[in-house]
Amino acid sequence: MRGILNTLNLSGPVAVAGHDIGSMVAFAFAWATANDEDISPP
Repeated sequence: MRGILNTLNLSGPVAVAGHDIGSMVAFAFAWATANDEDISPP
């Protein structure tokens, strides 16, 4: 997400929207992006 925002030269809050199971994935991705210190490295 950060790479896309940087490439597009966008800043500020970003809303992530999804549909059906996609919204659950989008929520998980948004949470993981905001809380990356809680995620173990691959």
